[in-house]
Amino acid sequence: MKKPFQARQGDVLITETKNKPAGELQSDGQPIILAHGEVTGHCHKVSATNAANWWKGDGEQYVRALVGTSVVHQEHGLIPLEKRKIYKVRRQSQYAPEEIRSVAD
Repeated sequence: MKKPFQARQGDVLITETKNKPAGELQSDGQPIILAHGEVTGHCHKVSATNAANWWKGDGEQYVRALVGTSVVHQEHGLIPLEKRKIYKVRRQSQYAPEEIRSVAD
């Protein structure tokens, strides 16, 4: 059985999924920003406008590529997204003895 595609880019984890969330939102021609960097101010975003649909709610975020595109960030390599595939996007966490916190990028 083939494992679903999974990639990390700094503090973001992107995993292919078969689940289609409810409440589809269109990108409105604006860049789809998946996460903002707290340290550098850079962001993780879909490289082309009008290239994907996205959903966000209940602490979950999903992207469906409408065409072959990628997720880009100024300090990391790009992550290719295949046409018609749905991806779950999560902020990664890290453990410290004091607390579990989001990874700062």
